Amino acid sequence: MGEVRGLSFSKFISIGNECDVSVIDFMDYLRDDPKTNAVFVYLEGFRDGQRFLEIAKPLSRVKPVLVYKVGRTEVGRKMTASHTGSIAGSIAVYDGAFRQAGIIRVEDFEQAQDYLIAFENVWFGQGIPKGPRVGIIAGPGGPGVAAADMCGEVGLEVPPFSEETVRRLVEEIPGASRTNPTDIDLGAMAMLKGKNPFVVRANIIEADDNIDMMAFVGLGENNPKAALDAMLEIQANCKKPFIVIWPSAGKEVDECKEVLLQKKVPLFLTPERGAKALGALIRYKKAVERLEKEAVR
Repeated sequence: MGEVRGLSFSKFISIGNECDVSVIDFMDYLRDDPKTNAVFVYLEGFRDGQRFLEIAKPLSRVKPVLVYKVGRTEVGRKMTASHTGSIAGSIAVYDGAFRQAGIIRVEDFEQAQDYLIAFENVWFGQGIPKGPRVGIIAGPGGPGVAAADMCGEVGLEVPPFSEETVRRLVEEIPGASRTNPTDIDLGAMAMLKGKNPFVVRANIIEADDNIDMMAFVGLGENNPKAALDAMLEIQANCKKPFIVIWPSAGKEVDECKEVLLQKKVPLFLTPERGAKALGALIRYKKAVERLEKEAVR
């Protein structure tokens, strides 16, 4: 499934019941592996909590670590104990260890792929976001509001645009909304005289010092090729990190999405999933800053 989403893998390691080597051993190895940028761990449990922290902290300082923790329920804990003999324990205890180590826990494999896409194509591709402030550029208004809601819930900010940004929006797209999120109606699109509304707004909002990264939500289903061309033009010229959220499907839309994947454009299927992925980037950024401070004490 990861390859279908455009992810690339350096290694896939399966260690069975950990009779001789453990997850912790491979986490230690992957810290210095030059072919690995990020680490995803399927974790049943570990036998040595102290060693886990000793290995995980320096790993997280240099590479994002995502963990899918199973054995969260009573029946799951029993299966974990019989499978690897690991201590499953309370998920609250594990979450505490993950926070100390700067590890991001994911809810399922689908979320893991979303977060890995964000790290591979944004963090290691477009660049590290300077902060949590998101500019949301929508087609219809609804998906933009959904993205804004989830941004707020995961600790991101959706600040008002600067006065200069509002002035330029009014001047160049009189019918576009002046708020963040900004959407655009058909009348405003007609006034652009062939210019793509996503490109025009991206150029304006990218220059706003109140915005650290952008999310393009609800692309044009009536003209998928124009939306694709707009995203590729933005990718070629944009200096700030951005993601694309394209919920719809269909033959032409799917073909356009495939091109975006090949071009390493970070693509998500719903506003909620895109916002959560951006939130993971900022959580990791803050964790690295904290771990760096702890390391020099």
